[in-house]
Amino acid sequence: ANKVDIVIDGGFGKNTASTILDCTSGGIEVVREGVGDLSVL
Repeated sequence: ANKVDIVIDGGFGKNTASTILDCTSGGIEVVREGVGDLSVL
């Protein structure tokens, strides 16, 4: 019941913060904001 459905491994990056999204409740919740434009969500 508490298992991860999918993991996307993009490999090693430039050690910049990543964005973590929670899509389990029917919407999109930003858990951690990293670099990048979130207005596209």
